[in-house]
Amino acid sequence: MTLQNLAQKNKTIFWDISPSNVSKVSNAAILERFIQFGNMDLIREILSNIKKEELTEYFKEITKKKRKNVSIKQENFFRLLLEKHA
Repeated sequence: MTLQNLAQKNKTIFWDISPSNVSKVSNAAILERFIQFGNMDLIREILSNIKKEELTEYFKEITKKKRKNVSIKQENFFRLLLEKHA
């Protein structure tokens, strides 16, 4: 399973994007949205299905931006999850 597959499966998280355009969203943006609005079941599914290297790469893209959409708490929580579980 890929982040794109998970995005298609969880289209309601992308309420501001046309359903036909969800497939055009970058993997980093998908992960960012999942961190923002996903529940713990979705986060577990991500951690169990996506390679740690990929997640780490996408997470770095998210956290290096000047204006990011995840809070400091969300960022720290996901960083700890990556370190421990992925």
